[in-house]
Amino acid sequence: MAILIGGSSVKRVYLGTSKCKLIYLDKNLVFADPQTVTLTLGTGVASVSYTITAKDGKKTTGSATSSKSITVGYGSTITFSATASAGYSLGSYTTSATITSDKTFTFSASINSVTVTIDLKYSGTEWGNSVGDKIGTVQYSTNNSTWTTTSDASITVNYGSKIYIRGVTAAPGFSFSSLTYNGTAQSASGGTYTITATGNHSITVNYTATTSTSSATMSYASSTTTNSLSRNAWTVTCNINIAVSECSAGTTIATIPYQYRPASAKTVTCTWCTTTTNGNTSTTTATITINTNGTITSNLESTGAGSASGGAKWGSYSTEWSTAMTISTTWSVK
Repeated sequence: MAILIGGSSVKRVYLGTSKCKLIYLDKNLVFADPQTVTLTLGTGVASVSYTITAKDGKKTTGSATSSKSITVGYGSTITFSATASAGYSLGSYTTSATITSDKTFTFSASINSVTVTIDLKYSGTEWGNSVGDKIGTVQYSTNNSTWTTTSDASITVNYGSKIYIRGVTAAPGFSFSSLTYNGTAQSASGGTYTITATGNHSITVNYTATTSTSSATMSYASSTTTNSLSRNAWTVTCNINIAVSECSAGTTIATIPYQYRPASAKTVTCTWCTTTTNGNTSTTTATITINTNGTITSNLESTGAGSASGGAKWGSYSTEWSTAMTISTTWSVK
């Protein structure tokens, strides 16, 4: 579909002073006035494929991965099919047009947002969203400058953005095992993990169980025989044996450290006061409560330890007494 002069195609044909748009010879199209069609591809547009159908039905195909100009014969129809880059969504664009003059077609795309969650897991179950720092904490940032400490997070960022993770801690009873994004293990550089957000995926912080130990802080212990706390995963084992000083009922006798405290109050009974008078021994039993705030209290007052003796016309007496608190139990921190 061209008129040649020598070996060169004619670009423009005039009849007098009028430009010829189409020329036919024996009903065959031999010339179509060339029009310039410009394709403008914005950020996020991966490619544009096009099909040019000339007035005589002949088709030409092509594609563009960046902005370009093409020559299209007058009266031709051009159709487009655009593809977005990963993480982008195409805007609306012209899919078909008949070309009767120079024309520009613009293709645009907008970047997608993705939501990345931070999940703290033990034995394949997420716990950070329900027990918080009872399993551990992490710090995250979207700019590697401002940091947030959390046990559970949902972060919305643009596709391809960076999320930074550092300061992974494990609560007593746990040990940090690994960090993955979308199931793929990640490695830290200088203590910081750099995650490229490529979809609505999870940053998973995995923990394994270990045994950690601690002890209670005593407030009314005149002597201590045993003061032992151990935690493995969620379970705390408590062994305390003390002589209790004088205090009223409900007084805080001892305090359990934060990460070892029961999720719900734990009560136990123990022999509280032992009294021996003239060789005869009697005891009282107290209810001991380990509260969720860590305080340990008794429902009975403590008279500590002491002795008394005396005599009267009916005979002499000798009394000794002591108050002790013995706890041997377990509870859960969740």
